[in-house]
Amino acid sequence: MGFDEETCKKNLASLLGKPFSILVRSGDKLSVNFKFKSNQRRINFPVPVLEETVKKEKITQDRSHAVDACIVRIMKSRKKMNFDDLRLDVITIM
Repeated sequence: MGFDEETCKKNLASLLGKPFSILVRSGDKLSVNFKFKSNQRRINFPVPVLEETVKKEKITQDRSHAVDACIVRIMKSRKKMNFDDLRLDVITIM
């Protein structure tokens, strides 16, 4: 599925925990719990929050808003400007 090792561990831990123990741990190995039964036709598993991904998206979004605000401030004060000069001003302000 393209997960890194830490993300895979978090996802597997949600299948090991209560109230549903679909997987059974024996030492370093995981196996399917064939004794598992449920009266529900559909079971919702708790999905682990991938904090790193959420933080990176939040930081990227905050930075893009800051850059946009910086560009607006510069262009309001200067009215006309060459793109290279604008990029240089944004970098120096940020």
